[in-house]
Amino acid sequence: MTNHGQGYYTAHTGFYEWYTPQWIVDKCRVVMGGVIDLDPFSCEAANCIVQATKFYDVQRNALLGEWDTVHTMFANPPYASMIINQCCSKITEQYTHGTFDVGMVLVNNATDTQWFHELMSYSTHMVIFKKRISFINPLIEKPKPNTRGQVLFLLNEHNKYESCQNMYLRLIEQFSDHGQVVRLYDCDCDNNW
Repeated sequence: MTNHGQGYYTAHTGFYEWYTPQWIVDKCRVVMGGVIDLDPFSCEAANCIVQATKFYDVQRNALLGEWDTVHTMFANPPYASMIINQCCSKITEQYTHGTFDVGMVLVNNATDTQWFHELMSYSTHMVIFKKRISFINPLIEKPKPNTRGQVLFLLNEHNKYESCQNMYLRLIEQFSDHGQVVRLYDCDCDNNW
């Protein structure tokens, strides 16, 4: 477990450890075909929820070097302003290198930031959540309500995986009760649908 002041961060508590709720991870797993191969910004406790085949933590820093090549990737990167930009750039870098075919990235809806627009430019779809997500902190029994809304991005190497239309339908099925599912562009792979 990451100590206070070393990993994930929220300005209102000073704690760095914030895990994704189980229901979001379960829905992401279904969208990506049933398995999460890699969680690059994690720890052993968080992986009890994500159940990724591989995860990187403080000892295996995801910001350094190449990632293992996998099929699916899920990330809830650290939200601290000093590191989120690096994390999102690493995600898009590894995506363009072909390190993963399909990935889902959960971040704050910080539309005024460069990293948000970088992620969006590589994504085929996004889910804009209706309500703020209550993240899990193992050190706080009843955390204060979240102060920001969240967005879930889907990066889909559709020529290796599935058409954008199929992924859109999976996202609708899993997330339409929780937010707005948005297609970010039209592509040729949908012409065969």
